[in-house]
Order: sequence, then structure tokens, then C-alpha cells
Amino acid sequence: MVANEEEPVVELEECAILSVSQISRELEQIRSKRVGAEKKVGEYRALESKKRTEADKIATIILKTSSESTRRRKQAERERHLSEAQSAGKKAIEWQKKVNSYSQKENTLQQRLSKAQSEEMSKVEKQRQREYQKEISNLRATQSKLNSRINDAEQQVGFIMRAFPKPKQEKLRVLVLTSNPYGDLRVDREQKRIKQAVQNATHRDWIEMQFRPAATLDDLFDGLASFSPHIVHFTGHSNESLILLEQDKDEKMMVFQYGSVHLSTLSLQLISLLR
Repeated sequence: MVANEEEPVVELEECAILSVSQISRELEQIRSKRVGAEKKVGEYRALESKKRTEADKIATIILKTSSESTRRRKQAERERHLSEAQSAGKKAIEWQKKVNSYSQKENTLQQRLSKAQSEEMSKVEKQRQREYQKEISNLRATQSKLNSRINDAEQQVGFIMRAFPKPKQEKLRVLVLTSNPYGDLRVDREQKRIKQAVQNATHRDWIEMQFRPAATLDDLFDGLASFSPHIVHFTGHSNESLILLEQDKDEKMMVFQYGSVHLSTLSLQLISLLR
């Protein structure tokens, strides 16, 4: 038997502006009702077919029977089956109308859903574009501020640089110290070679030499203080930690006393001016 409960028809809210999720839920409800209605159509069509088949069987029996009472009883039974088949057919038609209505509403909702999805995607894209433009604007503002700060810094540096006097050009000052307390070195010859090298140099006019022969510790400090050399050249005995300087004392014997200074406290740069 098929239940006779009526399926309520859902009316769409045409004027309501629904979100994608709301339309999706409503579409799912309509689709579920359409499927249920199609099931009802199938049930009533099956019932109609069953009743008509039973009525046809009874009609065959009526034709074969010779009993009048049996004929009248079977005829009533046949008419009851035909009535039930007709009623099931009407129910099937009613449910088919509902199926058609649900299908129409489903199509309408599907179109609304597609439109709503398109509009929502458009809104998301517009929002993304607004956020992107805002980010670009912020980056440009930050870049503008940074450029302004850089320009201000460059102007300040330029102002400071203009305020500084230009450095004066000065000659290269070389202090030459020679020490030979043992008398075993040809310091005069090396001094001569240094002078010749400077005289033959291309920029000899920019070199100023000061020689301190038989240099003592006082000569070293006096030369550093008064001459302010860029380079100190030493000719004499030395090792990795000491240089040997003379003492300002005269003796009859060829015995020379000498002093020493630690290279760790006085850095001496030896250069060659041969070019």
C-alpha cells in the first residue's frame, strides 16, 4: 500500500537576497523533495500496474466461468481493482506534477546559485584587489618616506662635507734612520742609493726626506715628534723584536755602546723607493 500523505510544496522567496550557503541549503531541500516525489510516482505507477494486471486476470476468469453468481462476484472484484488502479494513476499524476514543480524550482535555484557564486567570487576578487591596491599604496608611502629620509640624509652629508675644509696637499715625509754600532755595515752606501732612487722618481718633488745617521733613541723620538713622518726607514741591525740604536757617547776604543727599542712598541715600516 502507498501512503497518502501530501508533500508540501516549497515556495521560493523570489525577493529575498540569499547567500550561496543559504541557496545551497534550499536547493538541497528541493532536490530531496523531488527525489521523494519521484519515488511516490514510481510507487503509485507500480500499484496502478498491479491492480490493472489483477483486473485483467479476473476478466479472463469471468470469460471462462459458466456460473452467473461467480461472474457477478468476479465482476465486482474486477471493478474494485480497476477503481484502485484508477485512483493510483491519479495519485501518480499528482505526484508527477509535484516532481515537475520541484524540478522547475530546482532549475531556478541552480541558476540563482550559479549567479550568487559568480557574484560572491566577484566580490572576493574586488576585495582582494582593494587589499592589493591598499598594500601597494602603503608600500609606495613607505618608499616615499624612505626616499625623503635618504634625500635629507644626503643633503645633510653634503652640507657637512661642504663645511669641512679641503685637505691640504702635502709631501710624503720619510724619516731615514741609520745605525751601525759594530761598524760592520755599509750604511752610507744604502743612504746614497736611497737618495738616488728618490731623485730618479717621477714624483720626487712630492717626497721629503730627513736623514738621521748614527741614530739614537732620542733621534728616533725627536724625528717622530718634529718631522711627523709618514714612513720610517731603518738601516741597521735588527731582528723580529729589536732594532739596535747607538748611544751618544764617545770612547777611545772601538767599542760602541748601543741601545735597543722593542718593535712591539714602535711600528717601523720599511719601504723601497726604487721605481
